[in-house]
Amino acid sequence: IHPSGTDAEMIPLLQAVLGSRDLKRRAGEKDVRGSVVNIVCCAGEVGSGTRKAAEARFFSQTVPLGGNAAVDGEELPAIHKLCDMKAIELVARSSVNGDLLEDYDELVEQTARDALAEDPHRVVVLHTIAGSKTGLCVPSPRVAEDLKAEFGERIISVLDACQMRNGPTLIPRWLGEMGPVLMTSSKFYGGPSFGSGVFVPHSDLANMNASLEKEPAHVVADIAEAYASYLTSYDIGTLLPRLHDAMPTGFCNTGLILRWAAGLHEMESLNTATVNAGGSHVAEDKLRSWVFQMRSEAQKYEPDLEFVEPID
Repeated sequence: IHPSGTDAEMIPLLQAVLGSRDLKRRAGEKDVRGSVVNIVCCAGEVGSGTRKAAEARFFSQTVPLGGNAAVDGEELPAIHKLCDMKAIELVARSSVNGDLLEDYDELVEQTARDALAEDPHRVVVLHTIAGSKTGLCVPSPRVAEDLKAEFGERIISVLDACQMRNGPTLIPRWLGEMGPVLMTSSKFYGGPSFGSGVFVPHSDLANMNASLEKEPAHVVADIAEAYASYLTSYDIGTLLPRLHDAMPTGFCNTGLILRWAAGLHEMESLNTATVNAGGSHVAEDKLRSWVFQMRSEAQKYEPDLEFVEPID
C-alpha cells in the first residue's frame, strides 16, 4: 500500500530494475547494472509527479516519511548505482484541438520497440491507462498484449487503474494475463485522499523474490534506503520478505492505514449498494445515463465551453 498512485509507481519500477539485473546475471555479464525505460502514457493526464517517480526521483519537497527533507527532482539515494533509469512521456491529445492522436497506439508501440532494441538486457515498463483525468483509455490493450507476447519478461505491463472507473472484470483479467495494477480507494470510490496500492500477480511476486534472493545484502540495503522515504516494512508486509527485513524498523505509517480502513469501508459500502440494486449491470446503466445527461446539459453552453473527445 502507498500514500498515492504516484508513489505506487515504485513497485513496477523495482520489478523492472530487478528483472534487468537478473537478465544480465543469467547472460553471464560481470557488470549487472540494469537498464530500464519507463514509458509514461497519457502524459499530463496522470499524476503530475509520475515521470519523476518513474525515474526513481523525489517528486515533491514533502515526502510521506521524514517531512520536508527532499529536493524535488533529485534522485532517490543509492538505487541509481544499481540501474540506469529513464522515463519517456507520451502525450495522447493533440495540442491543436485536444482530440486523441490518431496514431497513438503506433507511437507507444514503436517507442517501446526502439527502447528494447537499444539494449538486449533492458526492461521496459509500459503503462496502459484505464481512464485518465479526462477519461482516455490508452493505448489500446492490444499494444501491451502484443509486446508482452513477443518480449515476455522484458516488458512490465502496468495497468494504471488509479481512477478505478472501470468494469469489474478488467483488473482480475489484467493480473491473470499481463502484470501489476495501480489503484486507489479515493477517486471513484470516494475514500480519503492518499490511499493507494499495487496489485501484483503471484508470478511477478515470485520472480521479484527470486531476484532479491540472488542480490547481495548491500544491494537490498540500497533498495531499502531508496524506498525508505515512501514505504515502511508494514506497507510491504510479508510479500517481499528480504526487502521487508531490510527496511528501517519501528515506524508505521498509521495515517495511511487509517485512510485505507476508511477507503475499504467506502468500497465495501458501494459494493453492497450495487448488489442490493440488482448488480453491476444496473449500476453501469445508471452511471452511463448520468454521464450522458450531464454531457448533454454541458453542451448547451457551446461555444463558450470547449469539449475534449471522451472514450466511452
